[in-house]
Amino acid sequence: MVITRVLRSGTLLLPVMFIPVYLFTWHTDFTSRAVNNVLISGISRKGYFGSKLLLTYLTGTVLVAAYSLSAILSAYVSLGSFNLGTIMLALGLQIILYYIVLSLGFMIYTLVRTTALPTTVYLLIVLLGENLLSVLMNQMNMDAGRLSPYLLFQNLSRVVSIGEFSRQDWSGMVIGGFVIWIVAVGWSWVRFSGEELK
Repeated sequence: MVITRVLRSGTLLLPVMFIPVYLFTWHTDFTSRAVNNVLISGISRKGYFGSKLLLTYLTGTVLVAAYSLSAILSAYVSLGSFNLGTIMLALGLQIILYYIVLSLGFMIYTLVRTTALPTTVYLLIVLLGENLLSVLMNQMNMDAGRLSPYLLFQNLSRVVSIGEFSRQDWSGMVIGGFVIWIVAVGWSWVRFSGEELK
């Protein structure tokens, strides 16, 4: 089906398109030292961090919504009709997983204050990370299937065909994603709250 192909292609395209979101919403404040001025003006670190995370999610939502809407419209034009309920369920689960991707990128850009290194690390994770992990686990005769709830980018691609797997599988994806989200946001907050800004 056209829409599943387009949505599956987006699982690689959209995370790459999130890089300017990270640079715009988070990273530029540190390279231009604007964060110091904001915090001196009386805004708390928690408020600043929360607003930047929310801005990241909102900007990411706009990108995902624009891409998904164009996929739905192109499928409607080419097919005429399709099961909108199944597609909307897949999109809803994808959006949750994209929020986790945004949190992961947010964490990477929080940890490193240069521009090139976090972008490189993020791209390596998006393009190679999970495939490399699966290959390594297979080489060591370990069951890579146990990690499937935590393989975020593979799950983004799998969720497009939501009718092909059980409710237990997709609930595992959500729980695994929630664990990644807690780690990413928690680590970002610990790094930001403990950092001495000069």
